[in-house]
Amino acid sequence: MQQRPFIGNLLTSDPVRYARNVAVLEAEPSLSIAGHGGVGGLRFRMIGTMAEPGYPTKIRQPMLVIAAATDQIVSTEAIMKFAAGLRAGSHLSSRRAA
Repeated sequence: MQQRPFIGNLLTSDPVRYARNVAVLEAEPSLSIAGHGGVGGLRFRMIGTMAEPGYPTKIRQPMLVIAAATDQIVSTEAIMKFAAGLRAGSHLSSRRAA
């Protein structure tokens, strides 16, 4: 795996976390979402399942959903909509200080 530069990445603002994630993917490339294999493939299948209408109402366990308000990878709006449909759950959205 070729390491991409930390500057300008959308995944994290933490250079230590970024370096750790790169090291994990270099050690086990099948975990990469880009390859759609391993854990990454499972994530893509679950996204489709979780987007089905009514899916949140099928979850009976209490759940806390946390979304990053400034996330540029996933839709915070979609996360909040999903959480609002839970039978027993609540949601939080982070806000960055100005």
